[in-house]
Parts: sequence; structure tokens; C-alpha cells
Amino acid sequence: MTDTRTYHEQTKIDQTIRLREVLKTLPSFARDYFRAIEPRSSARTRINYAYDIRVFFHFLMENKHKKILFLELGVGRMTPMFIQQPFWNMTYSMPQAYYITINPKDALLPDELEGKG
Repeated sequence: MTDTRTYHEQTKIDQTIRLREVLKTLPSFARDYFRAIEPRSSARTRINYAYDIRVFFHFLMENKHKKILFLELGVGRMTPMFIQQPFWNMTYSMPQAYYITINPKDALLPDELEGKG
């Protein structure tokens, strides 16, 4: 029996497999982001995002003992799990990290970050 997949179908399968491999190298919360954008983005776009995000997380891990400022600019409450909560978690877990939000409408700071934000 011959394979009846089109070029585009096979490309999508290959890209999905590549994306899964890259996602294994990212923090678990990053996978939620990729699940959320799947319906409105191509597999190729998600792979490129994953590579970019991986570079960002590698930078953070290489510099986690240095002073880091997480600056949140105008993030709303629609999707806090993609930017706000990961920033809070990283600020909490990194000894010299600080968090500043510039969002007059939805400025929040967890009690655990008092003194760091």
C-alpha cells in the first residue's frame, strides 16, 4: 500500500514532530502557550517561536545569579499564564530578580514578591 499523504500533510507532521522535540527543552509552562496558539498559527510559526523562546530561557538560566529586571508593560488579565505568572515565578525563584509592572488598570503583585516588585 502506498502512502497517500500530500506534501503539505507530511510537512505538517514533520514540523509537529520537530516542535515536540523543541518543547521538551522548554519549561513545562511554555507548553501551555503553544497549545493556546495552535488553532491560529502554523506549525512553522510555532517552531520559530519555540526556538526564540528557548534562546530567552537559556539567557535567563545563564544569568540567573545576576541582577535581572522583569518588566511587564501593559499585560492584561486575559492570559496571565503566558507572561505575568511566569515572570512572577522567575522573579520569586531567582535571588537577584525584580519585577515591575507598568499597567495602571491591572497592576498586581503577589504577596510572595513583596520587596522584589
